[in-house]
Amino acid sequence: MNKLKPCPFCGGDASTMRSASLDLGMGYSDGPGVGCLNCHFVIQRETLTKAAEEWNVRPYETHIRNDAIEECATTFDNDADKMEDVWEKFLASGSGGPATSYHTVFRGIANDLRKLKEE
Repeated sequence: MNKLKPCPFCGGDASTMRSASLDLGMGYSDGPGVGCLNCHFVIQRETLTKAAEEWNVRPYETHIRNDAIEECATTFDNDADKMEDVWEKFLASGSGGPATSYHTVFRGIANDLRKLKEE
């Protein structure tokens, strides 16, 4: 099991536990869970592993990560456009050059970054 993240509500330490609770309208439940030692928020699931996995999910972290990846990819795309212009001017001058241009490399980096968002 992965290390438990702090409580998403108060930042307190988390611990695994066997918890019992009265579910509104559902009756009494007793099972493995992960909870905050400070504010007592608990996630209870069928297994301790499932409870821990759900406890560690932070959708806002994924959102921030994906935004950062997209910003980097967009920067590489924009730089690729600039490099393509420079490359075409360079080739037009008759100077020749390497087989792979920098704009192609930058586009590849942008595409690789966007694939990270899918993971």
